[in-house]
Amino acid sequence: MNGKHQAKCSVCGIKGKGEKDFICENCGDPEKNFFHCGRCGNVREFSEDELIKFMKDFDIILPPGPGIVIKSSYCDKCLKQSDKGLHIDFWKVRP
Repeated sequence: MNGKHQAKCSVCGIKGKGEKDFICENCGDPEKNFFHCGRCGNVREFSEDELIKFMKDFDIILPPGPGIVIKSSYCDKCLKQSDKGLHIDFWKVRP
């Protein structure tokens, strides 16, 4: 691609057009909050209360409202199998 970056979804890696990374429609929604586990692939929709608790637990400050996408290096289901530190990425999906 002539040294240019190929756009991809920041969560699942699906390729897109252009050079700027994005959140695809399968990984995020401006009206919902999603949690993605990078280890086991677990995906779940977070209610507003679950999102607030998660942010408090990990001392994360995000703008209020729906459209939050969180990708973590592991989740509560595969936590005991992980031997690496926790890494969390998050994005706000706009309409």
